[in-house]
Amino acid sequence: MSARSVALVLNHSESTGTDKVVLLGIAWHMTETEQAGAWPSIERLAAYAKVSTRTVIRSIQHLQELGELDVSRRSEEHTSELQSQ
Repeated sequence: MSARSVALVLNHSESTGTDKVVLLGIAWHMTETEQAGAWPSIERLAAYAKVSTRTVIRSIQHLQELGELDVSRRSEEHTSELQSQ
């Protein structure tokens, strides 16, 4: 858990609603070094936000468009990394 990442989202993110909850979920899973990233599953993020996995995928896409999230995929897993600021 990275309290710093959660605080950055709460204080600086322009996202709202489900997008912000998804971003907070990702921030919650950030490693302490933050360069290593975060890898919560789409299913876990959906459970946090109480939405479908498809809605989480749309939120991740929107967060990328806003420039608030960088996403990299390894194998067939969905992995996400918060953009360093």
